[in-house]
Amino acid sequence: MAKKIIGFDLDGVFLDFSELKRSRAAERGIFLSPQETPSDIFQKKIPKELYEELQNELYAKPPHALSIPLIQGAKEGLKRIHCAHIPFFLVSRRKSPEVAIQVLKKHELWPGYFNEKNSFFVNTPEEKDIQARKLSITHFVDDESKVLDCIQSVRHKILFDPLNIFSDDETYIRISSWDDLTPHLLN
Repeated sequence: MAKKIIGFDLDGVFLDFSELKRSRAAERGIFLSPQETPSDIFQKKIPKELYEELQNELYAKPPHALSIPLIQGAKEGLKRIHCAHIPFFLVSRRKSPEVAIQVLKKHELWPGYFNEKNSFFVNTPEEKDIQARKLSITHFVDDESKVLDCIQSVRHKILFDPLNIFSDDETYIRISSWDDLTPHLLN
C-alpha cells in the first residue's frame, strides 16, 4: 500500500474568511449570506472590479488579511496528523505568500507545522496539480471544487465544505468539519 501524503489548501480549509467577506461586501452595499461566501460562489455574486479589490484587501493587505480566524478544530486536527507522522504539505494559491506566513505565525502554525520546507505558494489550480505530483500527494483537501477538478494527479480529493452548500458528488469526498476530516485523514 502506498504511503499517505496529504496536501492542504490554506484559505477555506484552515482560515475562515466568511464573516470578513460579508462585512467588507456589506460596506459596499452588497449583502451576502454565509452560504454565499465560499470562493466558488462569492466570485459570482460580486462585480468583477469589486471582486478583485476585495480579493486584494482580504488576502494581501493588513489589517484585514491578518485578522482571519482559524476554522474550528483546524489546529487540533493538524496536531493529530503531525503526531501520527503522516507527511503533509501546504499548497496554496496566494499572490502574497509573506502575508499568508504572517497569518500562519499569528495562529502558531508556522514554523511548527508549516514552514519553508513543506509550504508552496502557486498562482493557478494547474500549478497545484504540478506541485502535488512532485510531492507525491495522495490526498488533497481544498474548499473549491474547480480547483480539485484541476488536480488530476491526486487520487483522493476531499472537498472541505463547512457550510454544507455543495451537493454530494461521487468525484470527491465531501467533509464539513475538522472533527470529521481529521479521523478520515488518520485512517
